[in-house]
Amino acid sequence: MFHIDARAVEFLAAEPALIGQLGYIGRDGGPVVTPVWYRFLDNRLEFVTQLGTAKIAALRQEPRAAVTVASQTEPYGYVQVQGTVQIDPEPDATHAALIEIAARYLGRERAAAYVREHHSAPGEAIVRLSPARVRAMLPA
Repeated sequence: MFHIDARAVEFLAAEPALIGQLGYIGRDGGPVVTPVWYRFLDNRLEFVTQLGTAKIAALRQEPRAAVTVASQTEPYGYVQVQGTVQIDPEPDATHAALIEIAARYLGRERAAAYVREHHSAPGEAIVRLSPARVRAMLPA
């Protein structure tokens, strides 16, 4: 298992949660960057998305990806996790992950209602990015 520096893990798990920027190779071969809500769990960065998206099709074709998380205020810093994704469509695990991720961004009290309202259709999956390389520039 790839070891990630404790300061980088702390930054990825910081509250309030920061938005991640997912970078991957699109199906046409060009670069794509899109924002994602995420969590860092068991040495992997996880986010949830619909299975029918262009993002999933592209990640199935080329599973290498990166997520960069950057602070929005001084002192500025960032962590970038590069690696390979695995897509897990198991409904119960996906729903549980979605609740936990939404709670990071909206608070525990709003998470379940948000998921009911915005993620009630079937066909979502957890995307797990396993690190192969981590770059970081964090304030001292």
